[in-house]
Amino acid sequence: MRDATLTDLRFLDCGATEVAGAACNGMTVRSGTGVLGQLEGFIVDPIARRLQYLVVKTSGWLGLTRLMPLESARIDVDGHTIELLDDDTVDRSEPFRPERFPAFSDTDLIAAIFGTRATA
Repeated sequence: MRDATLTDLRFLDCGATEVAGAACNGMTVRSGTGVLGQLEGFIVDPIARRLQYLVVKTSGWLGLTRLMPLESARIDVDGHTIELLDDDTVDRSEPFRPERFPAFSDTDLIAAIFGTRATA
């Protein structure tokens, strides 16, 4: 992750998000090796209008929350699943630290619509 763009990225809670009319809350995230965990949210670049990472609470007894780079994925709305198509995604994941990503705000929505960040 490049620090130069880190300040532009925002956390978007999956509870406030829908894909093709289906709520994202509780979607299962899979890779070619199996279930990775449950979707918690997205890291987005509002100006570029692009998803950068998935925030995934991993399966298992530790239940760690990880940032998973999002380069290619397939969404199965009926199966309530996101399948990551790049097998290296898990290897390139990193711990999610919420303090690094402000929550997506109304100002970010304006930035997404107009492609520029408002200045004070």
